[in-house]
Amino acid sequence: MAAGALLPCAAAVALRRTRRIHLAPGEQRLAGLRAWRLPLPAPGFRLLLEGGGHRDVLLAPAAARALGATGQGPAERFALHWPTPSPWWLALKLGLYPLIPALVFFRLNQLILYGGFLGEYYLYGLARWAASLVLYWGLTVTVMAAWAAAWRLAAEAVSLLGAWTGPRAARGARRGAEIASLLAYYAAVPVVLAEAFLR
Repeated sequence: MAAGALLPCAAAVALRRTRRIHLAPGEQRLAGLRAWRLPLPAPGFRLLLEGGGHRDVLLAPAAARALGATGQGPAERFALHWPTPSPWWLALKLGLYPLIPALVFFRLNQLILYGGFLGEYYLYGLARWAASLVLYWGLTVTVMAAWAAAWRLAAEAVSLLGAWTGPRAARGARRGAEIASLLAYYAAVPVVLAEAFLR
């Protein structure tokens, strides 16, 4: 589950880092650009250079517009509305936020098995207590990453459908899909906790 949820994100980050280029003024001139037909693991562009060369790169929407992207075709519209995730935002979403339910379920486990939040620490020491906490956190990260991946897949499908419909639909579909996926992800934690403890 962890590989299926986290590897595509890691692949997109690695691709983004390896596909950065710097074109010095006068070094090579840009003849045009077009969006990738298959936007995996993220939407990108092929920069067409004078002389027949090209470079495949990942561009932020603002950079693509500055280079002349206008959103003429569906693939280009999809790429121009794709949000570039910040590493800090991903760390908060997939690392820190899952710590909340992990601590709740870890505390419950400690109360049931050892009589208190630090029961395992008093009986077996800090290393075992910390290992149990890390195990709970890792399991929670895996489950929540899989949940986020499912909603990301749905958001990208809706956004791609909107991009095929037209420019206005592309913008609206992306905005609606992003809001829905964020609400589904962040609301899932209180809903699951409430369902577990209030039934």
